[in-house]
Amino acid sequence: MTYHNLCKKEHPPIGTKLLLGLGAKFIPQRWYAQPNVEHSINDFNRNIRIKHTFAGSESTLCKDDTKLYVRNLEWEPEKANDEIENRLKQFEEKIRTLTKINTTSQHKRTNLSGVQRTILTQLKNHPKIIVLLADKNLGPVTMDRKEYVERVLTEHLANKTAYKKLPEKQAKIQLNDLKEYFIHLFLNRNNKFNLIETEIKYFSRSLNNPNLRIPQFYGMVKIHKNPWKLRPVVSCCGSLSAIASTWLDYHLQKLKNYVLSYIQDSKQLQDDLQYGTISDNHKLFTCDAVSMYTNICPDHSVEILKEWCETYKNEINQIKGNFPINLILIVLKTVMENNIFQFGNTWWLQKSGTAMGTPCACMITTIYFGYYERKFLLPKHHKNILYYKRFIDDVFCIWDTNITSNTATKNSFDIFRNDMDKHGNLRWEFEQLTDEIAFLDLKIKIDRTTKKLNFQTYQKPMNLHLYIPPHSMHPPGVTKSLIFGLLQTYKQQNTNPDDFQQMAKLLFHRLIARGYNPEELKRLFLEAAYRLDHMPKKPSKKPKDNTNNPSMDKEIFYKTRYHPRDISRLEIRNAYKETCDKQSQSAPHGLKQIITRNGNKMQIEKLTIAYTRDNNIRDMLIPSKLHQPKGIDVESIHNNIRNNTE
Repeated sequence: MTYHNLCKKEHPPIGTKLLLGLGAKFIPQRWYAQPNVEHSINDFNRNIRIKHTFAGSESTLCKDDTKLYVRNLEWEPEKANDEIENRLKQFEEKIRTLTKINTTSQHKRTNLSGVQRTILTQLKNHPKIIVLLADKNLGPVTMDRKEYVERVLTEHLANKTAYKKLPEKQAKIQLNDLKEYFIHLFLNRNNKFNLIETEIKYFSRSLNNPNLRIPQFYGMVKIHKNPWKLRPVVSCCGSLSAIASTWLDYHLQKLKNYVLSYIQDSKQLQDDLQYGTISDNHKLFTCDAVSMYTNICPDHSVEILKEWCETYKNEINQIKGNFPINLILIVLKTVMENNIFQFGNTWWLQKSGTAMGTPCACMITTIYFGYYERKFLLPKHHKNILYYKRFIDDVFCIWDTNITSNTATKNSFDIFRNDMDKHGNLRWEFEQLTDEIAFLDLKIKIDRTTKKLNFQTYQKPMNLHLYIPPHSMHPPGVTKSLIFGLLQTYKQQNTNPDDFQQMAKLLFHRLIARGYNPEELKRLFLEAAYRLDHMPKKPSKKPKDNTNNPSMDKEIFYKTRYHPRDISRLEIRNAYKETCDKQSQSAPHGLKQIITRNGNKMQIEKLTIAYTRDNNIRDMLIPSKLHQPKGIDVESIHNNIRNNTE
C-alpha cells in the first residue's frame, strides 16, 4: 500500500499511487535550476555588513532569548569599509558569472515521469477529491472533498459549545481590535509590566508586520481508528495569536522542570528506567486523555496557573530572568478567548478548550493537569505509583499492586482511575494492568526472569514507511543523516541486540523498496555502524567555554535554494576563497583579519552554505488553507447541513 484511499463517490486518477507513493516529503525537481541570486547575494552582503558594524562587541541577545528574536525589517546596516565592499563586489561577480554559465549549459530534466506530472496537476486542481495527511505520520489519504468538508463541520465545527461561526466582517474587526489591544498591552510607554528590551523588540517588530497570516483549520485523518475520524488542527504560524502565544510559551517553558510528570520524549523515559528493578507485584498501564485540548476550560486553566504560582511561590522566585506572572495571566486569558480561524470561506471562534494550534497549547495542558497531579493525585496514590510520567495527553505508569488480594488491588486501581477524572472536564481512557504495553514509539515489557524492563521499537501496523526516495530533490547528506539517525534511535530503543539488528534489517529492506541502491546502502550502513560503535555511551556535556569551537559569531552563511544542477558548494567556496578570503597587504588572511572602522577585526572563521528546500508534495497538494472549487465551498455546504437539520 502506498496511500490510504477513502474515496466513496469519486475514483482517484489512475496511477495516483505512483505519485502519492513517493511520500508527502518528496520534492519534485524543477526542469532547470533557477537560483534567486539577487536574494542570496543581498542576504550575504547584509550579514557581512552586520559583522562589520558589530565587530568586537557582544550580541545583546541572550542565548535563552533567541526564541523571541524577530528580524528588524526596517533597519539595514551601513556599508562596510572600501576593502570589504570591494571584496563583496568581486564575490558577487564570481557567483553571477558561474550561475550564468551553468544556466546556459543546462538540459531540460526532472525527477517525475510524465504520468506522475499529470497526476500531480490533476490532484492539485481536482474539484471533487482532496489529499490529506493521516494522523501519527501514517501517510497520505485521498477522500471525497465534499465528504471531508461535511465531516469537519458535523464532527467539530457544528459543536456550538466549542465553536461559534462569525461573519467575515465581525471576525476581521475582532482581529483588528485584538491587535490594537496587544499593542497597548505590550508597547505602552510606561512599560508597567517591566518587559525586558528583548521582549519589547519582539512585540514591536512582530505586531508591526503587515503580512500577518489568518489561522487555518484543517483535519488530519485518524486512519488507525475504526471507524476513522478527523483530528482537528489549527495552523497558527505567522498569525497574530501566535505572536502572543510564542511569548507565553517562552515563559511557561520555565515551569516544565517543576511539573513532576513532565517527560520530554521516550528517550528520557528509557534513560529513567533502564537500570531499575521490577518486582513480582509491579504492573504497567497507559492511559490517554479524551480530546484534551477541547476539554480544558480556558478560565479554569488561567485559575490553575494562578494557583500554581501562589502555591509554589518559592519556585517561581527562583526562575532566572523576568517572569511577569500578572501579564502572563492576562495574555493567557486573551489568547484562550480569541482563537479566530478560517475554514474555507467561513470564519470561526473557538469558544471552549485550549486554543488549538497556538505555540503555548502544549505547555498549558502540561501545567494544567500537572498541578492536579502534584497537588493531589500523586501524593494520594504514591504507595502504588513506582513511576509516573505524562507526555501531554499520554500517561505511562508502573503500578505497584502492593498487596496480594486481587480484590483490594482492583479497588485501589479503580480509585486511581476515578481520581484521574476529577480535574475539570478531562476524562481518561485506560489500558488494563499488564506486563507489556506500547507507549509513544516504544514497546515496554516486564522481563520476569531478569526483573528488568525490556524495550523495543514500536511502529504502528498501518505505517507505510514512506521514506524519502533517493531521487527526491533534497539537499545532499539527507540520506546519510536519515540512516544514521534511525539506527541511532533503534540502538537506543532496543534492549536486546537481536531486536536492534532486526530493525536495522527492516530499515535496509524498506529503503531498497524505496529505490535505494543496495551497494550504496551497505556503505552508508557500515559508516553509521562504525560511528555508533565509537560513540560514548553518554555524550559529555558541552563545555561552558566555547572559545575553541567555531561559534555563530565566527561563521558566515551563504543561503540558496537547492537544485542538483545549480552551481556546487565547492564552486561557491572557491569563489569565496578567491575574493573574500584572498590575501592582501592589509589583510593577509582575508576578511577575518580586516580592521573595521571601530578598530576591531571581523574574525570570520568559516563559510557555511545553507540550503533551503523547494516545495514538496505536501506543499503542493496539502496546503493548510482549503482549496474551494466552484460549487464545493464551505459556506454553501454549511448552509445545506443547517437547512437539513432544522
